[in-house]
Amino acid sequence: MIHTRIRRRAKRLAQLALAAVAAVSLAACAAVPGDGPVQLGLSDLQQAERLVQFSASGPSAGDSQEQLVRGFLLAANSSADDYAVAREFLATPYASQWDPYDGALVYEGTKPYRADGENAGMLSLAIVANVDAAGSLLPVESGASTELRFEFVRQGEEWRISSAPSGVIVDRSSFTTVWSAHQLYFLGPGSAWSPTRAGSCHVPRSRPRL
Repeated sequence: MIHTRIRRRAKRLAQLALAAVAAVSLAACAAVPGDGPVQLGLSDLQQAERLVQFSASGPSAGDSQEQLVRGFLLAANSSADDYAVAREFLATPYASQWDPYDGALVYEGTKPYRADGENAGMLSLAIVANVDAAGSLLPVESGASTELRFEFVRQGEEWRISSAPSGVIVDRSSFTTVWSAHQLYFLGPGSAWSPTRAGSCHVPRSRPRL
């Protein structure tokens, strides 16, 4: 009889503890800010599900190599269908090999382009932020710049990109608009909250054991 009461009491305590964890989770979810500057630790680089998605356009007939590069960068603002439109600028089979989730370079200002031989080109960027594949915002020195190389191949009558930097290359204004919903807020060791769409969030990846 005593053992039965102890088991019932233990079960009741476990239920109360579970309810408390759920309540704390909901409260923390409601407390996650919906705006503000980019925080350390973007959960991933996949665009949040929104009512209005960035409308990307594919390549046009007769595009030059430079036009392909600039169109490719714009199209990479949309992650719809695994960056399907951006991949239209890429040659086969490279289109399936390009990894858009391998970080992000955030730039501002103009993007000077110069040809580097007949089948390659260099794009110069002023870098203001760098996000690695794990989603961590890495420090960038003031005035940092880089040159990115793109290679091209004829596919039928059209040029297509046969080699490009992995990850996403995005201007500052688009980055804060497209990626702001992917801020990651650390609540404690081994746990994190990551909103993936407006008004919702995931439960912690590491939950306390009861």
